[in-house]
Amino acid sequence: RNHSLEAKAVVSTQSTGSMGSAASGGTDLNMEGGVSDYFKDVIIVTCVVMILSLLSDYFWYLWLVIPIFALVKLWTNIISPWIFAPAPEAPEQMQQDGFKKGMRQTKQRKQVNNSSTTPGMFSSYR
Repeated sequence: RNHSLEAKAVVSTQSTGSMGSAASGGTDLNMEGGVSDYFKDVIIVTCVVMILSLLSDYFWYLWLVIPIFALVKLWTNIISPWIFAPAPEAPEQMQQDGFKKGMRQTKQRKQVNNSSTTPGMFSSYR
C-alpha cells in the first residue's frame, strides 16, 4: 500500500455541505509549497527507488532521504529559530522606569550618607 497516494487522495477530496453544495473544493495538487507538494515528492522518490533497486539492493537506502529532509526542515524552520532567537528587548517605558528608580535610590543613599557624616546644627550640644 502506498500511504502517500492515500493521503494525497484524502487531501484532494471535495467536501460537501449540508445542502449538497461544495463546502471545500479540496487542495490544489499542483500548488507550490503546500503539503501536497511533499506528497508528490515522496511518490517520486518511491518510484525512483523502486526502479533503481532493480539494479542493486543498495538503492533502498535512498529512502533515507525522506526522513533526513524532514529533520532538516524541522531544524531550520522550527528548532533552530526557537533556540537561537535573540532575547526580546524591554519596552522603552520599562527602561525609563528602571532608570528613574535607580536615580531615586542613588539620591536616597546620598542623603543618608550625608546626614550621618556631617555634623548638624545642634551636634555640639550633645
